[in-house]
Amino acid sequence: MNKLSSTLAAFFIAPLVPAVACALLTPISREPINTDVVSVLELTPAFYCFSIAASTSLGGPLFLLFNHYNLVRWWSALLCGTLVGVILSALIRQPGAVQAGDFLLIVPLSALSALVFWAIWRRGNSSSPSRAESC
Repeated sequence: MNKLSSTLAAFFIAPLVPAVACALLTPISREPINTDVVSVLELTPAFYCFSIAASTSLGGPLFLLFNHYNLVRWWSALLCGTLVGVILSALIRQPGAVQAGDFLLIVPLSALSALVFWAIWRRGNSSSPSRAESC
C-alpha cells in the first residue's frame, strides 16, 4: 500500500468506528444495545455521513499539520482524536451547554477512530519502523 492509498483508506475507514458504535447504541427497542442487524445496517450510513464530515473537517487539517512536521504517531493521533471529540461535544448541543453523556460518548469514539486512522495510515507510510519512530 503506498502513501496516498493508505491515507485515503484511513480517511474513509476510520469514520466507520463511531458510525457503527452510534448505530449499535441508538435505542431502537428497550435494549441498551441495538442487536437488530437490519436497523444497525440502516443507521450506519446516516451516522457515517456525520462521522466522515467531522473527520475531514476537523481531523483532516490536524493530520496535514502533524504530517507536515513529521509528527504523526500513535500518541499524536490519540491526542488529536481526543481534541476533535472535545470540540464535537461542545458543538453538538449549540447554543446549549455541553452534556456529560455526549462528552463521554463522543470523546472516546473520536480518539478510537483516530487510532484506527493512524494504524491504517502507518501501514502505507513505514515499511520498517524503528524504535525511535514509533514513540
